[in-house]
Parts: sequence; structure tokens; C-alpha cells
Amino acid sequence: GDRYWLRADSTGRLVTWTFALESGGQGFYPWTDYTELPTPAGPLRLAHRKGTAHRAILTEAFPTDTLGADLFTDLTPRL
Repeated sequence: GDRYWLRADSTGRLVTWTFALESGGQGFYPWTDYTELPTPAGPLRLAHRKGTAHRAILTEAFPTDTLGADLFTDLTPRL
């Protein structure tokens, strides 16, 4: 019953994440501080910050030149 919406800008970059939980909780998180990393399938854009000053998810980018191309073509889940 949870619902999630991602919104992209005109360039295709994800800019917001909105959700409505079955429990009644709702939220809106803007995505900011983007970095672009090269991949075998083309550039990957990641937002370092997803959220507000009071509550955010922070993402650290890492070099992708050591990753195999299969990570971008084989959709098998990996942990």
C-alpha cells in the first residue's frame, strides 16, 4: 500500500522523491548536490543529498572504473 513518486527535470535528472505510506506517513525530499560518474553504459548522476537540512540521506560517490560492465547490464540484485 505504500506509494512512491520520483520527479525528473527536463534533463532527466531526478530532483524529488515523494512518498505516501500505508500507515499514513508522508514525505517530500528534494535531491541536491549532484555528481556525475563515468560508467561503461554512460554517465551516472548521483545526488549526494536527498532531503532537507533537518532530515537527509547522504550518499558517497565512488569511482566506477573498476566495476565490470555486467553490473550495468545484468539486473540480478546484489548486496
